[in-house]
Amino acid sequence: MNNDILLSTKFKSIGEDATVSMPSQIKALFGMNPQIDVRLIDYDYIGDAKDDDYTSFAEKLYKANPNAHYILVTHSNELKDSLLVRKTFHFDLTGFYFSEEIQTWSVPISNNTIVFLGVIEIETFHLLKTAIRFLFSGIYDSQNFLIQHGSTFAKSEIVNLLERALLPIKNRYGENQDVIISMASVCQHKKDIMVLYPYGGTDFGSFMLFVV
Repeated sequence: MNNDILLSTKFKSIGEDATVSMPSQIKALFGMNPQIDVRLIDYDYIGDAKDDDYTSFAEKLYKANPNAHYILVTHSNELKDSLLVRKTFHFDLTGFYFSEEIQTWSVPISNNTIVFLGVIEIETFHLLKTAIRFLFSGIYDSQNFLIQHGSTFAKSEIVNLLERALLPIKNRYGENQDVIISMASVCQHKKDIMVLYPYGGTDFGSFMLFVV
């Protein structure tokens, strides 16, 4: 299955000087490579997003490549490492039913802190709709995202890709104030997968997926 269908002329290409609103991670990609080809899949609605809006947008994505495989990616804040934290941590998926269990593991960030990564395989339209609702039901830039591939995933490759992309953001005192999954790193090492990075949702008036 050709992965490039999501980069086809069906979806508009944007440039670094585009007038569309962009999350900081996408802006950073243009800073790294001004010629990078980023496509936008969007959907506009009025007022707060409703169930029909999530369904319509999921259908738009699904029809673009009905045989695609997706993985939903999320991560935690930086946490103080302890045996108790490792045993009890779980991602809060309240209100979102995924038939596939979230696979969770920890990654050290410093000598005494860790971040948890979580991935869920998305194999059906129903799961894709749930994933879209998860991506667009919180803050406008949740930094959760989808990975898309035309065939099954090699889990070890995804694990390595995500772990090497973890980037601590330091404050002016040199202390970690946040940890992100750097899209610049992911896109630099992603090989033949596509990244679908969301922006908007809730009362924003648009669902926007930036495809790289």
